[in-house]
Amino acid sequence: MLLASVFLFLALLALAVYFIHKFFKERREKLDFNPKSPRAENETGFAVAAMQGVITRMKEQERELDELRRVAEQRAKETARLSENVIREMPSGVMVFNRAGFITTANPAVRAMLVVDTWSRRRFPEILGPETALAELIRECLERGKTVTRETVEYRTAQGETRVLGMSLSPFHGPANEIEGAVCLLTDLTETRRLQEQVRLKEHLAALGAMSAGIAHEFKNSLATISGYSQFLRDESLPPEQHAYAEKIVEEIRSLNQVVTEFLAISKPLQLATRAVDMRLIVRGVMDDLARIEQFKNVVFRAEGDFVPVEGDEVLLRQAFMNLLRNSCEALDGEPKNGRVTVRAERTRQGEQDYLAICVSDNGVGIAAEERDNVFLPFYTTKKTGTGLGLTLVQKIIVSHNGRISLDATATAGTTFSVLLPLHLPSPPS
Repeated sequence: MLLASVFLFLALLALAVYFIHKFFKERREKLDFNPKSPRAENETGFAVAAMQGVITRMKEQERELDELRRVAEQRAKETARLSENVIREMPSGVMVFNRAGFITTANPAVRAMLVVDTWSRRRFPEILGPETALAELIRECLERGKTVTRETVEYRTAQGETRVLGMSLSPFHGPANEIEGAVCLLTDLTETRRLQEQVRLKEHLAALGAMSAGIAHEFKNSLATISGYSQFLRDESLPPEQHAYAEKIVEEIRSLNQVVTEFLAISKPLQLATRAVDMRLIVRGVMDDLARIEQFKNVVFRAEGDFVPVEGDEVLLRQAFMNLLRNSCEALDGEPKNGRVTVRAERTRQGEQDYLAICVSDNGVGIAAEERDNVFLPFYTTKKTGTGLGLTLVQKIIVSHNGRISLDATATAGTTFSVLLPLHLPSPPS
């Protein structure tokens, strides 16, 4: 538009010069009554040539401006394409919201992080939930311009999985300094949090072992001494009453000795003899052994799913699943005829690690909500008989394999324990 205006102005200026020159030439001819002189012809040719030169120069400038505009548009497209590629390939999640709260940009990382596929024409409360901590921070940013830096929030997906997210949030403003929208960066810290908890648990178990190993050994020595002396009280020549008392003493010593033995197994570090372990054979073997016990002869055992091999210690893993399945069988108290214990396995991936996920479920009495946080604590038990060390030992074995075990809080009936075992253990540092 500007170029056209300049061109029009110069053309009008040239025409004005031409007509003024022609006017004065005609006046001069009328006054002089002389025919056209060579000088007048030269002046007319000069004016025409000047105007043609101006037009030619303007056309050259127009071509230069067109080329500059083309280069600028190409650079703008390349910049936009580069920005899109960077946002798309970023490992962190990126979301951009306009003033009304509609999500205008969401890269693949944030889609996978929040487990949401459909984003178009949707406001953030519809996707994130109106009452979530994440939605509340975004709302405050759009309404009051609140900036968030390195905030940690928990987000529950539509599938019921809890994600720990690192969040940074900042508004952006328009020409009049009004809030036009906000940009949000998200980082999935779920695996990092789990690894931190696993490290803390290992440190806790190591501290517990260091503190209690000596005490357990002293108990074991004292029990051996008491057991030795109690053997003398079992002499047949003694009165029957004393003989019965001696039997009870020996029985209690055996029970205490079992507790101390299990406690020592928990307290001392585990040395893994790793190899490829067929978990289906492990689970089937444990089920067969438990089915031979009179107490559990009516329990129905089922193994389902894809039991892919894992790398681990076969003896320790068998011990862990023996304790875990026995615990499920004992939880069937009152339902021995209709009792079911199901072990289901599937391969899964979390972060960069492949796992075998194993769920051990029963249809027993279940565990009360207020007791669920205590099930892995040493000596904690809700059963009439038992040491309260079985699940603690199971947890130690699973954690020693860089795995995880948890009580499924979403189970509506019975009890379900979820075990994650890595398919490949990390190589030890050289």
